[in-house]
Amino acid sequence: MYTFTIACPPNIRELPKWQSSSRCQRELSECSLYLNDYLLGKKHFTETKFREYPPKKSTLISMNPNELGIREHISRHDISNAMNFVNPFYLSKKKLHRILYIYSNYIKNSFYDMMNFLMETFMDAATKYGIPEEYQIKCWEECKRGLLADYKIINRYFQMRFNNLTKHKILLGASLHYFLFFHTPCYYNYVRKSANRWTTFLKEKIKNYES
Repeated sequence: MYTFTIACPPNIRELPKWQSSSRCQRELSECSLYLNDYLLGKKHFTETKFREYPPKKSTLISMNPNELGIREHISRHDISNAMNFVNPFYLSKKKLHRILYIYSNYIKNSFYDMMNFLMETFMDAATKYGIPEEYQIKCWEECKRGLLADYKIINRYFQMRFNNLTKHKILLGASLHYFLFFHTPCYYNYVRKSANRWTTFLKEKIKNYES
């Protein structure tokens, strides 16, 4: 059996912590580091831990999976399981499309999780900082529009790569393994940059707020 594991880029430095005396500023800074750990797939930072932090859902706004076109929850484990049954020397069009469908949903799910995590961490910190709900919602909606714009760019890039792969006359399972091995670190990098940029944006909104 051909074992497949989604690889993450090695030796990428953690995002620097912001220098701030405020507990709320520190929490948003740590949010960036938590996201970095999650996206790099470090062993001590599992998807379960990611989904359990922060401990409570925001009562102000809820993210809708339909905004990213999510049809089902997909984890890295699901992709690995599907790839374990791929013959390295032969790959049918049907199986290729199925795995690319799973992978596409994984991209949507992980970006959605990142947005949810960022939203809840921001609102938790902003509430402790005494920022009113109306301003929190306004800040998040602006951030959300930017995140969704980033997602469209990322998704368009991968859809182009998917289409190029399906046009190959000869399909090898090994080619699909290589495709995912090469493009998954690229995806993590794109999402990490988006998460870091918009975490900085939200941090500044809290820092510069005037009642």
